[in-house]
Amino acid sequence: MTDSQDSGPGSFIDPPSVAEVKAAEGVIAALMAALRNYGLFPPEHTSTANLLESIHKSILNFTGQFEDLGFGIEKTSLIYEEIVVFDGDPSDENPAYVLYRDGIRWIQFADGLEIQELESFFRLFNHYRVMPDEPEDDLVSALWREDLPHILYLASDDLWDVEPVLDFSVFDLAGQTTGGSELEQEMEERESSQGDSWESIRPDKDDAKFKDLSVSRVASGEALWHLDPEEKEILKKDIQECVEQESREDVIGLMLLILNSESEPEFFESIIKYLKEEFRISLINKDFGASFLLLGNMKKIQEAHNGTKEWAHEIFDKFYEDLVKPEVLTTLIPVWHQLSTLDPTVVKNFTRVLRLLPPKAGETFAGMINKVSSPNARSLMIEIIASFATRDMAVLGALLVEPEEDLGLRLVRVIMGLADQDAAIALMRQASSHPRSKVRNEAQKSLYKMGGF
Repeated sequence: MTDSQDSGPGSFIDPPSVAEVKAAEGVIAALMAALRNYGLFPPEHTSTANLLESIHKSILNFTGQFEDLGFGIEKTSLIYEEIVVFDGDPSDENPAYVLYRDGIRWIQFADGLEIQELESFFRLFNHYRVMPDEPEDDLVSALWREDLPHILYLASDDLWDVEPVLDFSVFDLAGQTTGGSELEQEMEERESSQGDSWESIRPDKDDAKFKDLSVSRVASGEALWHLDPEEKEILKKDIQECVEQESREDVIGLMLLILNSESEPEFFESIIKYLKEEFRISLINKDFGASFLLLGNMKKIQEAHNGTKEWAHEIFDKFYEDLVKPEVLTTLIPVWHQLSTLDPTVVKNFTRVLRLLPPKAGETFAGMINKVSSPNARSLMIEIIASFATRDMAVLGALLVEPEEDLGLRLVRVIMGLADQDAAIALMRQASSHPRSKVRNEAQKSLYKMGGF
């Protein structure tokens, strides 16, 4: 972001761009996912190293473009430039909650962050993540002792029971104050006792170096750019859709990176199970961009492991088998009803996901036809089921027992187009026994043309 300029009363500070907030959202989401999953692997494990390298690279990419990455910490959420960029449950599974519980109200990753510093931060966080009944130490004290030069933080002296609320009015560069925030009171107390600039929790740093990384106080008379509540809401609304999708894709991308280098079957399978649930959630949320990212990269990882990790074959097979079960694909029933009203990009990603599903998905979709009332949606579903059938003769044969008439007639045409004449005749004979008379008649006519009598 641009620093303020000393150019008189007309000075202003540029607000964060949508791209900056979106980038921060992605990095912070990946950071939270990494902190949450850090304990899955031993510190010396290859997956741990890959996880840290990925997060380190993401932070450096951000700081290289937008300078330091700093965010405020509330009880369950994180704030970047007065915008909520992460939120979760009040539990140990939410890193934001853990940081807030231990008294940390602000974290800043400065440009030049070393991976060893990041590793220390992760190690300490994981150690203090679960609070013992009688704690002898805490995360704040541990960070102070570690003295990480590119990881700055602000800690509150308030007890956890007080539950102070982070108020960003303390950073209101227009000089306005709203009062009432315990964090703001902390800041005022610091200023009255220490002078015009507030300090990091780390006491042994010289003032000159710290001021480069702190928020300078600005005279209240300066006319500075300031977001009013309505403008904040508009900015939040503009980026929300992009941010939500980008965040989930970042988390999935991180787990795929770990999976690709994982060599332990137990950990490999645990990541696969995690990704399986992520896929189901992405379908429920209509986040088909994330679904496509997951399936496309899973195919690549599977191809890369062919011939090198024999034990992975069974795990991959189980993954794809589970993807096409009714409990996963029935979540798409609302989508079939809404296809005509969805954004074209959403529809495009939806069809891309369908192309990557195993052919057996056709059998699951066939059982869902009667739950779709729209004639156009039913026709599209039948065409998609037929495309699955052309890819697997076993699926085609299984579909011929389905009682749906329109589907049966479409499958007869699929059989007619098969290159393998013997297989086509065998399947057409099966279709001649279809539950629907119209399908049986059509199959018998086609069988006669094929010389199958």
